[in-house]
Amino acid sequence: ERLKGEIQILKPELIIALGAVVTLALTGIDEKIGKIRGNYYTLLKEYGYDCPVLVCFHPSFVMRQRQFIEEAVKDFKKIKEFFQPSFIEVKPEPKFFLNPALSFLEEYLDQEGTTTFDLETTGLNPRKD
Repeated sequence: ERLKGEIQILKPELIIALGAVVTLALTGIDEKIGKIRGNYYTLLKEYGYDCPVLVCFHPSFVMRQRQFIEEAVKDFKKIKEFFQPSFIEVKPEPKFFLNPALSFLEEYLDQEGTTTFDLETTGLNPRKD
């Protein structure tokens, strides 16, 4: 609750998540940090604020595993790039529901926002499907 309040008061343009624990708390993504670092994700709706979250290695990890210094520096350079006028914000990751229950669909479609669906393709390769 404290973090939620601080985010709503400060209204940041960008949040930097340093490490897997913080990433999980802010985005709900529970993946290996090495797979998702350097990317922008959407802040969970429970925070009541729309803001991109840049996922980075935790500094103490980089200090112990020095072979990741170059990647960490690249990630931190993305902070500067974010605030450049030519920056294009990354869209949130799409959600896929395979064979959802009717009750789930009714509840999901009643929410605000845009919903799209594809009945004729696998959607795995947009250039071929």
